[in-house]
Amino acid sequence: MYDMNDLFNSRDVVGCKLNQIIGSPKYTKSNVCTGAGISRPTLDKLLNGEVTNKTNFESTFQSCLHFFPSRPV
Repeated sequence: MYDMNDLFNSRDVVGCKLNQIIGSPKYTKSNVCTGAGISRPTLDKLLNGEVTNKTNFESTFQSCLHFFPSRPV
């Protein structure tokens, strides 16, 4: 299992995986933002691996994790 430091250090890979999930017919950027309670610019930064503050990354990523189901898409 990965810890948050590993995920932060691999934030470009995390963004790529989230892009794949959001690219599925089930999700849009808009419904992810609404469901996770984050802004579109914040989601875009996460998807592009551009969140440079570890605390902000963790908070944003945790919000997304709570939105997505715990099973594969």
